[in-house]
This record gives sequence, structure tokens and C-alpha cells, in this order.
Amino acid sequence: MEDDLFDVIEFLYDRVSEPIHRYDEWSNHGDSYDTFDRETGKQEFRDRINELLCDYREGYEISKKGEILEFSEEGLKELVLAELPAYDLENVEQRVESAILKFRRSRSSLDEKFDAVRNLFDVLEWLRDQIKEVKLNHAERALFDIANNYSIRHHKDGQKQDYDKAIWYNWMFYYSLATIHACLKLIKKDESQSP
Repeated sequence: MEDDLFDVIEFLYDRVSEPIHRYDEWSNHGDSYDTFDRETGKQEFRDRINELLCDYREGYEISKKGEILEFSEEGLKELVLAELPAYDLENVEQRVESAILKFRRSRSSLDEKFDAVRNLFDVLEWLRDQIKEVKLNHAERALFDIANNYSIRHHKDGQKQDYDKAIWYNWMFYYSLATIHACLKLIKKDESQSP
């Protein structure tokens, strides 16, 4: 039932427009419009729907792209919305944006949240050499030790798997996202100071 409601909201958002020009202002045959403003209509729809969605369960919102997303954990909304320092669009920024969307979608299963966490670790793996250059060896080792021993990056016998996945994936998602932000800032700072 909830999925159906969210589908209808997303459908309406995709098609809403604000009427801005009447076809015949002098006619008394009802409202007939021939000019519409999609962006203004979508913004007004988002504002009104988000007032309702924010109070539903843990809180939801409809994004500018028209997807129903879960609210971020208390105090972490700024992290999710923060723009990454420009580094490598295809290998970093787009992958992080995709992982955030996958994690926050209203219908995301635990498996999809797991994939989002793993995708963030893939970005960290891609940045691994640069992370070492900015002297984060201990943090890098600890981070990958967690990912490797708790079945995030590898699926091997002997890894720890007996934990509350909903809590664990939430923690790992925000932890790895914050780490990516910090690493990119340090890498960019190091690059700007290099001769």
C-alpha cells in the first residue's frame, strides 16, 4: 500500500505543472490554459508534499529528481547533502551520488543498502593510493580492516556476519561517506600545496 502511494506521488510529480496563461481570458467556460511552468509547479508540489511526508514514519521527502527518499539520520543531513570537492566525476562524485540515492530510496532493502555501502568502499579503494600519500595510513588500515572482516568487501569463510545489519549498514554508510569527504579535502589540500 505504501509503495503504491509513493508511486502515485512520484507519478504526479513527474507530470505536474503550474498554469500561467489562460487560453481565452474572456470566456466563462471554465479554466482553459495553454501555457504551463513545469519547474514552478514541481517546486510547489514538492513543498506541499514534503510537509506531509516529513511526518510519515521516520520521515521522507521527495527529491528534485522526483524520488521519495528517507530522511537522513539526525544530524547527518548536511553530510548527505554536502557537495564533494571536484576530483574525478566518473570514479568518485557520480559513484558517491549513486550510492547515496541507493541508500536513501524509500524502497531500499537491506541488500540495496549493503550495495550502497560497498559502493562507497569501492570509491575508497579507488582513492587508496592517494589516501596513503596524505598520511592517513592508520585510518585507511582500520577502515579496510572493518570492510574486509565484516563481509562488506569480500565474502569469505570466517568473516563476522552475526550483527544487526540495519544498524551496521547505517553506521558504515555514514562513516564511509564522511571518510570520503575528509580524504578528498586532504588530497585537494595536499595537491594545492605541492610545487
